[in-house]
Amino acid sequence: MQYKVCDAHCDTLSHLVSGGTLENATITPERLAAGGVSLQVFALFATYGRGIEPYEKARRMLSAAGEFPVPVLTGALPAALPDAPTGVFSIEGGEILQGSLERFAEFDAAARVRMIA
Repeated sequence: MQYKVCDAHCDTLSHLVSGGTLENATITPERLAAGGVSLQVFALFATYGRGIEPYEKARRMLSAAGEFPVPVLTGALPAALPDAPTGVFSIEGGEILQGSLERFAEFDAAARVRMIA
């Protein structure tokens, strides 16, 4: 039996929003493939004390995901994962929602959030 590897968290989107580049990101498509990672969870989360409101930072992170060259599953989940590394979105902590179910609906409509941890 061959197992699929899932990395359940990465800070790559925060790295990109904070001025980092794809070239110096911890997670790259090449590293995912080399590590046998089939599914990468891209976390949307708040970082306090950095001059940006949590909700706005998460919106920027979601926008930055468009720069990352790994396809993200935003529709119905396939019966089997594709052979190439694929991503999904999560919300870490929930602070970005600031108590608003409407904000959750916004992120879910834009990104099909798969989990909140």
